Amino acid sequence: MLMINDCTVEAAFELPWKMKIGIVRGDSNPTYPTLDNTDGVLTGETQGVRLRITPSPDQQWPLHIELGTNGAEEIQLYLLLEGVQHAVLPGDRKLESVGYGAGGGTGGLGVPFVGLGGEDTVVGFYWDCLVHHPVALRKDQEGLLLVGKHIGHLDKPFRMRFGFSEGSSFDAAFRSHAEGFPHWYGAVGGVDLSEGNWWYAGAEDNTGLMASVAEKRHLLGPQRVRFYQIHCYFPKYGVYQTQEEVWRDIYGRETSVEQLRGVMGWCRQEGITPFLYFNATECQWQYAEEHLSDSIACDEKGSPIKTWWVEGNPREHTYLMNPDPAYGFGAFVLRQVQLAIERYPDLGGIFVDRADYRHIDYAHAAPGISVGGKTAYPISVGVDKLLTAIKRLCRDAGKYLVVNVPSGVETARHGDGLTLDAVFPWVVQARYMAWNKPVWWLTYPVTKKTVEKAMAYRLRLGADWELNLPEEDWDAVAAQ
Repeated sequence: MLMINDCTVEAAFELPWKMKIGIVRGDSNPTYPTLDNTDGVLTGETQGVRLRITPSPDQQWPLHIELGTNGAEEIQLYLLLEGVQHAVLPGDRKLESVGYGAGGGTGGLGVPFVGLGGEDTVVGFYWDCLVHHPVALRKDQEGLLLVGKHIGHLDKPFRMRFGFSEGSSFDAAFRSHAEGFPHWYGAVGGVDLSEGNWWYAGAEDNTGLMASVAEKRHLLGPQRVRFYQIHCYFPKYGVYQTQEEVWRDIYGRETSVEQLRGVMGWCRQEGITPFLYFNATECQWQYAEEHLSDSIACDEKGSPIKTWWVEGNPREHTYLMNPDPAYGFGAFVLRQVQLAIERYPDLGGIFVDRADYRHIDYAHAAPGISVGGKTAYPISVGVDKLLTAIKRLCRDAGKYLVVNVPSGVETARHGDGLTLDAVFPWVVQARYMAWNKPVWWLTYPVTKKTVEKAMAYRLRLGADWELNLPEEDWDAVAAQ
């Protein structure tokens, strides 16, 4: 039995606490409606918002919560668990105040799972559909309060799952959850990327640093280089494959199809799997305005959103793009991925960067979604759609897909492996987003100190590492 808002229903799980579900609309205080029980389905209404709760015998998704309003608008859904003693977050950090989950921008990664419990038992709590606006937690006088945003009529209800485990470890609760969802947290389609280090550099390094890496791989023992991301080979961000056989790369160096084929063939001979760099969300601003203006993401004032912007190199001045393949940019990226697969027979996989953006794009409208009374499109929804399509192309061609800095589990699930930039909390959270798949950690900016720190965290978290040191530092790092 399960008690929600003083109404008892049959459910696939029981809780040692009372549960209250409420609504906040606008600047009002939360209200917890009285619920009617009709054949096990709970219904109620408060502040003009209809609430429908369907307990289910489904062990994976035992509780569905649906909201209904007369229009698409931002609603906050409150869930109060009365009497919860503590919450445990990834890394077994205990919740003291607000501090889990993130809103827009690129701040934080979403693992919408938290351990709740008393001294000896942790309950794993997972709230689906909040990846784009992760759940926030805070202590309340009555217990633990979980707050999630509902931004209009989503195409599926919120879903909740509880998994019990003995002990007070977050890992123990999460493990049982992840094992129930292998298609989310495990290797995609049974793909297994063998352990080994990831390395990235421009294609011109085939005869320079890459040759040195090959000679010195034995110094790294079992952590030898196995994967190579070919970066900076493209003429500008957003354009990764051209119809020309020869072009100037992002730094003005001559690059060609023949050269890239040579690099990839060399990698295969060395037992290294080559990947080509693509970017899911950024495009050089002039190219975007001239060729892909229908996809430029804008802020609430209607201005294009600037992203990667390196002073002194106009090729690296970029706008944020809506990557939904229904628009020009996403469709353009897909055509380029397909061309790369056809053009380079030794290509091992596609590397997709900048899957972390969570901005709200006010220049486009997702069905039934609005924010602050304006139609809008969460960029992370478009990223999810683009990665779904890229994954299909990779599967059909027998290629891998590796995703960099995914914003949450919905984004991470597409990758056969994940890479991360240097921010330590991202690595902690990715440990859970990639429960049964490899993670490589890129140290950035590159200094001996950051690399050494990364190696220590790598050992602690079970991640492999990306190698991007100057050649003269290789022996020293390998010795450590």
